[in-house]
Amino acid sequence: MDALPTYKSLKPIKTSRDVSNSEDGQPLSPIARLFHEPGSNVYIVGIFGSKTKIDPDVAKASLVKGLLKHPRFSSLQALDEETGEDTKTPLKGPVGGENNPRRVLKLTTSLDDVKLVKNAMNATINDVVLAVTEAGLSRYLNRRYGELENDKGPMKWKNYIPKNIRLRAIFYVNIRPAAGLQDLVAMMDKGSPARWGNKIGYVLLPFNIGLREDPLDYIHQAKAAINRKKASLESLFAYIFTKFLIKFFGSKVAGHLNYKVFCNTTLWFSNVPGTGDEIAFCGHELAYYAPTCCGQPNVSFPF
Repeated sequence: MDALPTYKSLKPIKTSRDVSNSEDGQPLSPIARLFHEPGSNVYIVGIFGSKTKIDPDVAKASLVKGLLKHPRFSSLQALDEETGEDTKTPLKGPVGGENNPRRVLKLTTSLDDVKLVKNAMNATINDVVLAVTEAGLSRYLNRRYGELENDKGPMKWKNYIPKNIRLRAIFYVNIRPAAGLQDLVAMMDKGSPARWGNKIGYVLLPFNIGLREDPLDYIHQAKAAINRKKASLESLFAYIFTKFLIKFFGSKVAGHLNYKVFCNTTLWFSNVPGTGDEIAFCGHELAYYAPTCCGQPNVSFPF
């Protein structure tokens, strides 16, 4: 078997707080420094769907005038705490799995159907999507374990899932005091609560893997789990602890711990709500924007 390819980290970037020569006075954020460390090379991938043919010259001119002047554009979330390793399942990636080839799959579903269930169950869209994901993963794992147990293939309606599977997702939370989309001018003003860059914490969300006779049980369990996490301060402490590690021990230590959390959990689970207004990028009107990420040693479920 051929050895896995090795990837070099990004070129060194000046991350000090000496910003006397910086045009906008913004150093790289702590999370940006963390995500430039070896072993923590996680990259945002954004897919834009343009309604018109893209003019490269217009796009380049817009990037030079705006985006390139803000070095904190790459600010991102961090993971910083280990609480044990998930059960080895067909979904669990190995150490070093971030170097393996990736497959990107997409599924389109009706938001009206999701809202119909949400309103009937007095839940949120996150609750419904999480429940659907748990149900889908439970069926997938049941089929995979059935294939391992029975050479002729799994028998329909038989439960092959081992008991007490520990499967957790890293669930990202926006902890900004000013929620929602903010104007760029307001974000850059000093003293504004809408600060530039991301301010994201996370919680370790346990998934209830198992076959249920009543599909609505998945929604009840998902809603209860999310409500418990919302009532806790886990996401806020995760964010504060990450900043503490980077400030006092450096981004290398934080990056190493960050990587251990990636390896000990099975999924990333997050949603990026889109705007209800018409949006454009570099002078081109967009039909949609689909964000995801790569470089982490686990499965990502953005929706």
